[in-house]
Formats: sequence, structure tokens, C-alpha cells
Amino acid sequence: MPSVRVSDKSWDFHRRSAFYAFAKVTFVEWTHMLPQAQKPLFIHDVLDRYEVVVGEANTFKFYQMDIRLLRS
Repeated sequence: MPSVRVSDKSWDFHRRSAFYAFAKVTFVEWTHMLPQAQKPLFIHDVLDRYEVVVGEANTFKFYQMDIRLLRS
């Protein structure tokens, strides 16, 4: 039976350094045009602003969508 399920998820990295490491490898497209020296500053700024929006430090919140299809 086809289905679509969406759920709220969050990853608590517990430490800023772990969240930074995650951001560093997932922000590649956002940072590839920045000089190397500016990349850490940009990432820390994003994480600071994200914490204000989310209301939690070191936590990434997202929606997970699972879709099940049937071959016709």
C-alpha cells in the first residue's frame, strides 16, 4: 500500500564542536566561494543564528519524509 509519512526529527550533537563538524561537511555548497579563512566564521555565525531560531544549542531539527510506492 502506498504511503507518505512525515515526522519531526532532531539530532542533538551535545557539543558545539560536533555540530560544527557536521555543518562543515554539509555546508560545502554554501561555502565553496568563500576564502578558506572566512569559512569557520561563516559556519559559527550560521550556528549562532540557528540556535536563536530553534531555541536549543547544538541541535539540528528537520522533517523526515518516508514515501512508499508500489510498482504498477
